[in-house]
Amino acid sequence: MNKRGEVGRRGLSPLIATIILIAFAAALGTLIMSWAVPSQQPTAITDPCRGVQIELQQLPGANAICYSQNTREIRFLVKNSGEIPIHSLRLRAVNRQLELTERDVRADLDIGAAGSFGLAYETASPNNIAVSLTPILQGGRACPSAEIEQAPLPLC
Repeated sequence: MNKRGEVGRRGLSPLIATIILIAFAAALGTLIMSWAVPSQQPTAITDPCRGVQIELQQLPGANAICYSQNTREIRFLVKNSGEIPIHSLRLRAVNRQLELTERDVRADLDIGAAGSFGLAYETASPNNIAVSLTPILQGGRACPSAEIEQAPLPLC
């Protein structure tokens, strides 16, 4: 029997209670942090346009991209100098009146391959045209980071 008349009841000492409370708080903190902070494993998010690159192929005495008044088309010679095959090319032509023409040309350029293409385009003044070519991957993904531009558009 103790001083208050209670039989067999003993409490925890303050030191042991403090140690148990700190251990519980540390375990709970570790559990919460493991949920909140993602693991440091690398993720597999990659840019599908990484490694895509095209360039205009210059030929001696000829323009790599030009306007032919005889056939009324924009002609261009392009090489896939990147690491990924290119399915098609998107040609955008803008004239001085800010009229935009946009067309896709099937290219099927493997790595290192070059191709010559022509696209019908009517204009009275080809010198006032700005042209851009954007590579498009299989599946329709355009890669504007690999786009090439030509302004003004020279005559062939």
